[in-house]
Formats: sequence, structure tokens, C-alpha cells
Amino acid sequence: MAASISGAFSRDLADLLTGISGSAYGRSATCSTYNLWSYDVYPIVLGGSSAQDAEPVAIASAPATGGRVFALGHEGLVQNAGTAGDKVDRLVMNAWRWLAQGRLVLRVAVPNSGYDGAMQRLKSAMPDVSVTTAVMDMDTFAAGGSSNVDVYLIDSYYYGYTAAHAAAIKNWLTQLSMKGLFVTGHAWAWAQSHPNANIYSDVSINKVLWPLGFSLSVRYKYGFLDAPALVPDKWPYYNALYTVTALTEQLQGGAALPSDALVPAWAAIRALFDTLPARADISSFMELAPVYTALAPLRGAAISGLPDLANLAWTKLDPPPAATMRYLTNTLQLLSNVAGPYARDPYASMWAINSPFGFPVVLSKDEGAATVAATEPAGGGRVVAFGHEAMLTGCCSAGDNYDKLSVNAFRWAANGTKTIRIATIANWMAAPIANIRVALLALKDGPTDVTTTAMTLDQFASGGSANVDVLWMDMYSEYSAVHVSAILAWIKAKPNRGIIASGQSWYWAYDHAQDSVFAARSAHKVLWPLGLAQTTQGTGATQPAPSSTAPLSWLWYNAGYSLPRIRDALKNPSAPQPGPEVYATANAGLAILTAVLPARGTPGTADIVATMDAARSTNGAVAGPKTPLEVMSTPPSAFLDVAMDAWAVRIRDLTNLKPSRSAAAYPGLPTAGAAPVNSLAVTFSANNVVTPPNSQMPSVNQATWRSTGLYAPPGKLITVKVTTPAILGKGFRVQIGAHTDDLTNKPQWKRVPVVVSSWPLVNATLTIGSPMGGLIFVTVPRDAQLGQATVTITGAVRAPRYEYGKTTPAQWRATVRSYPAPWAELDSGKLTIMVPSSLIRNMSDPDPLLKHWNAVMDAMAVLGNIPTQRYRAERFLLDTDISVGWMHAGYPIMAPDLPVVHNEMLNLAYLQNSGAWGPYHEIGHQHQWADEQFSGTGEASNNVFVVYAMNVTGVVPSRIENDVTPEKRKPIRDKYFADGANWQKDWGVFVALDTYMLLAEGFGWQFYKDLSAVYTSLTFRIGDDSARVQFYIQSGCKVSKRNLVPFFAKWGFPVMQPTRDVCGAFPAWAENPMPRLVP
Repeated sequence: MAASISGAFSRDLADLLTGISGSAYGRSATCSTYNLWSYDVYPIVLGGSSAQDAEPVAIASAPATGGRVFALGHEGLVQNAGTAGDKVDRLVMNAWRWLAQGRLVLRVAVPNSGYDGAMQRLKSAMPDVSVTTAVMDMDTFAAGGSSNVDVYLIDSYYYGYTAAHAAAIKNWLTQLSMKGLFVTGHAWAWAQSHPNANIYSDVSINKVLWPLGFSLSVRYKYGFLDAPALVPDKWPYYNALYTVTALTEQLQGGAALPSDALVPAWAAIRALFDTLPARADISSFMELAPVYTALAPLRGAAISGLPDLANLAWTKLDPPPAATMRYLTNTLQLLSNVAGPYARDPYASMWAINSPFGFPVVLSKDEGAATVAATEPAGGGRVVAFGHEAMLTGCCSAGDNYDKLSVNAFRWAANGTKTIRIATIANWMAAPIANIRVALLALKDGPTDVTTTAMTLDQFASGGSANVDVLWMDMYSEYSAVHVSAILAWIKAKPNRGIIASGQSWYWAYDHAQDSVFAARSAHKVLWPLGLAQTTQGTGATQPAPSSTAPLSWLWYNAGYSLPRIRDALKNPSAPQPGPEVYATANAGLAILTAVLPARGTPGTADIVATMDAARSTNGAVAGPKTPLEVMSTPPSAFLDVAMDAWAVRIRDLTNLKPSRSAAAYPGLPTAGAAPVNSLAVTFSANNVVTPPNSQMPSVNQATWRSTGLYAPPGKLITVKVTTPAILGKGFRVQIGAHTDDLTNKPQWKRVPVVVSSWPLVNATLTIGSPMGGLIFVTVPRDAQLGQATVTITGAVRAPRYEYGKTTPAQWRATVRSYPAPWAELDSGKLTIMVPSSLIRNMSDPDPLLKHWNAVMDAMAVLGNIPTQRYRAERFLLDTDISVGWMHAGYPIMAPDLPVVHNEMLNLAYLQNSGAWGPYHEIGHQHQWADEQFSGTGEASNNVFVVYAMNVTGVVPSRIENDVTPEKRKPIRDKYFADGANWQKDWGVFVALDTYMLLAEGFGWQFYKDLSAVYTSLTFRIGDDSARVQFYIQSGCKVSKRNLVPFFAKWGFPVMQPTRDVCGAFPAWAENPMPRLVP
């Protein structure tokens, strides 16, 4: 054993200590020490004040095959090498020569410019070698830059080393000849500020070093022992692997350690234990498994000369709890050979987990929500659920992570069965399951036989289940009570049966906005008893697969695991408390659970709801503009309190209704002491006939909100009596709240993420309420035509509401603007502006402002060829945060509740002088006709409405904030054409606006009015993007009565021959500006 180290050791020590042997180094630094765990690694310099406390601070490795490694525990000694001319400088220069291995041409790369001076001195110190140096980061090195490097220097201060980086360095060292790695930097300062951290997993350079046989330790030494004059035969015992092996052999009857080896042996074992994380820390469990195994024979042993051996922290060797080992085993199986990014990410739905044992398998990038989840239900069996069938249906030609995961999932679900019988229930599963079968049979130590059978759910329930080990089900099929009973009985009958579930629910939600996905999708009758539920939320981006073991924090995503622990920690401060490392994952799981969990009293939910009630804090954080709740760093019990407020709003929970503690922060409270109204009758239009009837404008299918001028105080019950029976059961609803953006997936909650509740009007009397409160509306479904309707509302407070042409300024000033609700409406008849009441309390006369907004709305209607007498007003709402963007279109249009937007919406002088590009832009979106849109127009054609509205309202083009004038548009145009006029890639936004404006300048605004008339008169839909482009060009030629093909072709539009034929019938556009503008 000693020869296995000493052969290389004696050779290389002499090289590295040339000119130093037997000498004092003269100076040193506070260096990190190293833990050595490979026969190829040995000490070169010992740090400490004496031989009794020495540990390695410089080490080397030179395997029989492959490259060399030299490591020194402080970067300053390397960066300043060559400045002192002493033995330390000599050591560093010797190391460079030793790593160069006799090369006459040496290419060196360093991670940053901090080593520039050292590189210049290196060139001077090696005049016989042609040295070139470069700065190269780790990503570049791993991506192929390594091919141009002979010696690479890395340090411990880059915290982004990954498993991919580690593999790149190891492959470079072992597969190419004469390569060298110089390692420097320390970790002792980091260790002092992170006393409970795992240095193997948290100091990322150790991901690179440990596969090479050593690591930085948490220990440090100041001072260097003198360099030895001869090769010290006991230095190999500073290698922990060498020492542990020798001691184990001694316990088995072998030779005892020499007495002079006891000091280095103890130093190696003590340093290893000081740095070694507990075996229960699965973040390093796999990498360190050989260490725990090797140390086990020494536990409890009495070895002469090592009296303190028994006092080491031997409990670090204790295995993880059974649940952790189960999780580790299962995730290792499911993620076998799955590492790094998922190359393709279908837009997948997210899964909530509530199971005695369950865990996420794939997490979304931003929300940390499970897009693939797995459970082992209490009754038996296994389930893997995929948030989109495309994760499976592509299997297995790509050989990517989803292909590997798909095969692993079927294997895991079968739980060791060597003969797997798979049943599929949908025709589209036939092709992928055939490929998965082939892949399963190709697995090493995989199943010996795999059969697949297509069967209906009726066949499965009628006895077919007896011949099935794994059932592939989907979210789209209808599962009857018979099917559900059969599936649940089948999976619980044997432990080696499993279900693969796949599909998404976000698309279903488009047409079921008011329905509970939990209750409405029958697949949940199967999946919820097995611990899974799918939300309507979706994502198209996932986190990379773990590089080694899945984090232990993933267990906390499962509400069945986290909630009892959160509850116990809340009720008993002496109980184990969840640490910050699990907050993000636990909160992500709770956010998704509360997004999908149905109303109280739903069968199968009583236990989880009771646990949630007990686990929520009642004195923790609130979510508001000034106290945003950080989703990833808020303690779970406090997070749950806010999430349950959102859940109560979602499910319209009136059980023990009380105000949310966050309601005061946003949307706010009525004026203190405000008295509720008693039986106020509200009459509204029950008509919602869309005009024009063929409208393709956004949001036309949404119900129209009819304002009541009332506000529901948070936590108060409100009574609604319908006195017009004709509207009952016809799709009419009553709604509390206006802020419809769901902020659940945002990393920061500036308000409770869901604050709008809606009840169907099916009975003549209805009780409603919300912990958040909000404006009260009656919503009228599309195409309703029932004249006038009346409801009587009791328990609400009045809200400021100004109706242009109905409310008088005198009424407004006298009473209306002082109504106690915290939110107000300014209704022009064509646009309803919804703002905090504080913004309108001092407004004396809203008429001039609303008249301006009507001019804007009429201008856009005229340009879009729709009636100026709109069938409903658009709505514009301020919010403390919105779901996406700075502002976004919709019904209502959403914008941030900030002074800059207050100015744009309410300051008439500002609007008359400069307009308001942002709000006009979003209103313009609401006028975009669907068939008139194609690639590049989405954020551009609406700006035509903006410019026209500003023109009509008298805004001088030079005062418009964006690039509208010919002079401002020129640089944008010039760049577009200088870059090659790539229409598919670059034509959009302000490039496209230039195109639009040139047509307006050439033909006048009538061109767009006539063009809109073409689209609004269509009796058919235009199918795809390509057809829409051709129709647009042809229509432009027809309304202008000119051949516009040369104009559009110059911009790079694809022009098909039929379009050339249609436009060729018209005369050329003699005034075409493109030959002049772009010669």
C-alpha cells in the first residue's frame, strides 16, 4: 500500500522542492488545509507551527495515466509569485514547471484578470518556454475552450462550479496527455461565516476537486514547516484514505502503524471528521458514500496511540432516516442518467402533492413547482405524473432527459417486476409506448419481457386489470365511478403495480375559468386518493435535473410531508423547526396546493384542510406594497396564512369569514366608521350583445362587468337579492373584487395573489363575502339580451363612481367622491378607469378628463371601423403588481399603481400635451383584429391606433415619447436594413411602426380606416400566419388602388405569386418612398 503512494510521491516531491529542500520558506499565509482521499494525492507543504499540529496546505497528484494537479491553499501566494524572490516564489514556479511537464510551448489559462501580474512574471521566469496566457472562465473551458489549454488555473472564489464543469476538467486531465491543473484559494473564511454548511456541496470548487481525490477542508494553518531534505516516509499518512486503510488492516490483524506515523494519521482523520458532513445530508451522500463505508470499521475501535479516536463525531456516520433513504433511493432510480437541462420543455401543468410519501421529479424554473411528480400511496403501488403528454410522446429517438425519464418512470412504476405488462387507454399512446417498450428491454438489468396492450377503461374495469402491471392514464379521459373504483382497488392490491399519468389542464381552463379543475376533471377522482392534483397553471421552463442526488428540500414540496411539520413547529417551539433551506420548496408546494384545492367539505379533503388551518400563522407576514412577501424566504407558516387567504377567495369560503390581515395593505379598507347600506337596489343593463357580431377583438367572449357603485368590506357578509328572475340560471354572476391578475407564480407577493371571487346567480337570494373585500359587480355573459335587471344589495358600503353624462359635478363634489370605499370608478361610457379613491378625493370635475378619454376611444373605434357607441366600456385598472409586463391588455387592462401611471391616466394637461403612450398602447391592443395580425404585428399594429389617437387629440408628433417622427424613425430603419432586412426575425415593434407610418404618410389615415373595413366585413376566418400576410398585402393594394408589392417586398415580406397577381392589376405606387429612403 505504501508503495502505491511513495513511488510518485518521492519522484514529484523532489521536482517540486528543487532549490527548496531542507530550507525554511521564510514566509507564508493563512492557508486552507486539504483532505486527501486518493492514493494518487500526497502532501507537498505542511502548514502549522510545529510537526505536532501540521496539516497539508499544498498537495500534488500525478496518476500513472492522465494529467497532473497542484493545489496551494491561498491564492495570494500565486498572484504575487515572483515578487519576493524567496522559497515560496520558488515553490510556485516549480509547480508551474512541474505541471508543464517539459513542454517548450505552454498555453496557460486563468479564470480572471487578477492573475495578470503573475502571468507576466511566469513568462519571465520561464525564458526557455514559449508561454502564452489567456483569461478563460469555467463555462468557456467546459464548452470546448479546454482544447486550447495545457495548464488551467482555478480558484475557490468562483461559486458556480457544476457537475458539468467537474466532468469537463476530469475528462481533460485523464483523456489528454500532459495536461495540468493549478488549484488555489482557501475556504476557511467561508467556513467561519457558514458554520453549519456542507463544504462538499456548498463550496462549489469541491465538486471539481473531490473527483480528483481531494477537497478543501474547513480547517486552516498559518506558517509553513521547513521543506524536508529527504523524502519523509511518514507523510503519506496525511492522506486520510491511506491512513484509514492502514488502520483497518491493523484492526484485522495487520501491522500496527509505526509510532512516528501516529501524528500524521491523527491529523488526517481529525481534519476529515471536522469537514465531513453528516451522512444524513444527502446533498453529498453519494459522493461521500465510500468515505462513510471506509470509516465504519473504525467506529468504536480502540487503537493504541490514538486515544482521542473514540471522541470523534462518529454519529456523522449514522444513516439518514428511513423516509430519507426511501426518497433517495426512489429519486436515484427515477433520475438515473438524467442530468443537466431538459432540452425540450412542453408547456406543462403543475402538480400539487399530498401523500404520505411523494416528491417532485422535475421543477419549474421560476415557480419551483412540480411539472413531474411521483408518489407511493399508503395503500400500495406507485404513481408518476407528467404535466404534459409531450414529455412522453416524443420517446425515445432524442435520447434526451425526458426520454430517459420516461423509461425510468415505467421501470420505477413496475417496482422491480421483470415481466412488465403495460396497458394504455388512448389511441395516441400507441406509438410512444412501442418505443418505450424497446427502450425498457434495452436497459442493463432491466425487465426481461415487456408487453403492451391497448384497452378501454371499461375493459380494464371488467377484468382486464388482472393482466396489467402498469397503467398509462391521461387527464383527458372521463373516469366513471366504476373506473375509479377499479383502478384504486387494482393499484393497492400489489406493491409492484403502478400508474403513469400524463396531460395538462391549462388549456381546459380557457373555457372553464369559473370551474374547479379539482372537481371538474374526473382524473382527479383517481389521482387525489393517490396524493396528486393538477392545477390550471402552466410553465414552459424547468430547472436542470440535479447533478447528483435530488435535494432533501424537495421532500418539503409534498404537503403531506411539510404541513404536519409546519404545524408541529408552530404549536411547539421546541419541536424541530423548518430551516431557511426548505422555505422556497415548501412554499412552492403550498402555493400550488392552495391553487388547486377545492371548497371546504369536498370529499377527501377534510384532513388536509384541518392541517392547513392548524399550520397557518396568525401573526406573521402580511402581503402589501410596502411589505412584499418574499415567496422563497418567508417561513412556511407565515406564507401559508397569506396563501390560505388566496385560497379562501378562490373557493368563495364563507366559513368563519373574517378580514385578511393583508386586506388593509391592499386593496385597502373603507373609511373608518363607514356605515353599510341597507337594501340598496341597483339596476343595470342585462344586455351584452357584441358589436360588430363577428368581432375578433380581444376579450369579446368575456362577461361584461356592470358596476354597482358598492364595495364589500373585508370579512363582511353581503346579501344579494335578485328582483329580476329572468337572469337567474342564465350565466349571470356577482363578483367581489376587480384585480383579476393571479400573482401566485410571482416570486414576490405585493398583495394576496388572488382577490376576486365570483358566484353564479341561480337563486333569488345569495350571501357573499371575501376576506379581501372589493368592488361589487354583476357580470353579464356574452350575447345576453334581457333588457334591464335589478338586484338589491345589503351590507356593502358606497364607492365613488362618476358616470359621464349622468353624475353631475355638483353631486360628485357634494357626496360621491367622499364615499368611503377605498376604490373608485370614473366611467366615461367608453372607458372605465378604476383607481384608489385617494387619487380622486380632490378631483372637482371629472368631465373634461373623461371627455378626453372618449376622444381617444372614439379615434381608435373609427380607425378600427367599429361603432363609437360601444356595446361596453373597456376597463383600465391599477394594481400594486400585475401578472406580466409593465402594463398588459385585457378586460380589464392592468397597469401598476404608481405615480407615473396616475399622471398618465388622470392628468388632463399632461394627456393633452404628450398623450400617454403606455395606456394608449394597451388600449390599442384591445382594438387589434385577430386576422389582421401576423408575425411581428403583436406589439406594433396597436401602435398605429396610438399614433392616430394622439393625432386626433392634438398631440404634436415631436412631443410623443416614442419614435414617431420621420427623423426619429430613420435610425431604426437604417439599422434594420443594415442588418439584412430579416423580416421573420427583426420586423416588429418600432421597425414595423415605421412601415405602418410610411403607408399612413403616403395615403393618409383613410388607408387604415378602409383596411379595417375590409376585415370587419369578413364572413370567414383567415387560417394561418402565411395566409394572413398575403391577405394583408392584397387588401392594402385594393384599398390604396396601387400595387404595393415593391413596398412590402423591400421590407422583406414574403410575397406569393397570387398576391403579385392581385396587386399587379393596380398601377404602380409612384410615390413609394422606399427607393428614396433605402436606395
